[in-house]
Amino acid sequence: MKLERPPCFVNASDKRRSGDVRGGAGSAVALRGRRQVGKSRPVQEFCDRTREPYVFFTATKGASALEGLADFAAELRESPLAPNPDVVPEQAPTSWPDAFRMLASALPDAPAVVVLDELPRPAEQDAVFDGAPQTAWDRLLSHRPVLLLLLGSDLHMMERFTAYDRPFYGRADHLVLGPLNPAETQEALGLGVADAIDAHLVSGGLPGVLRAWPHSTPALDFVERECGDPAPHRSSAFRSRH
Repeated sequence: MKLERPPCFVNASDKRRSGDVRGGAGSAVALRGRRQVGKSRPVQEFCDRTREPYVFFTATKGASALEGLADFAAELRESPLAPNPDVVPEQAPTSWPDAFRMLASALPDAPAVVVLDELPRPAEQDAVFDGAPQTAWDRLLSHRPVLLLLLGSDLHMMERFTAYDRPFYGRADHLVLGPLNPAETQEALGLGVADAIDAHLVSGGLPGVLRAWPHSTPALDFVERECGDPAPHRSSAFRSRH
């Protein structure tokens, strides 16, 4: 017996967003979800599947504002979005408005995807960051065939980023990525109904936990193994859940 799996929103969203961008207009989406829920992987898969040029930038926690800007420029220079690195200046930008202008100059006339992962981190590093995406979107990006994906694990800050009193209000659609449901947990682990429900209760449906879960292993056996193995690389996701 299998649990019933509801329709997945990702495929429908893929088609709609790709259609919007290929029509010539820009589209922005703010995607939020708790840590370990699996935001970056499906977005990376989406970028690979569209076969359009893209840049995928993940902000580093603890980096300074200038370090973050240098990382962004380096990622842009090495990305499929800029097949000719010469279009991206060697000198890193000194502000996010400059960084977005650099991005706009590197965009092709054809559809492209821009991913800014862990968006709250630049906001923590730079007090003026919040206004920079709004200005760049309005003046440089919205009329171009670009899909802008804004990802973040800090749910409160992601909600605030597009709130009514913030600069980016009304410019992005919202997607909330939750954990896997019991049916998806069952499919991932190859368990019966009762064992799948136990596994879902233990894992919370978090892909980061399920990736470390041996196929067809009941929940009690998995918990005993994880509790008996002190190796941090194996147990970190499970311990973050508990």
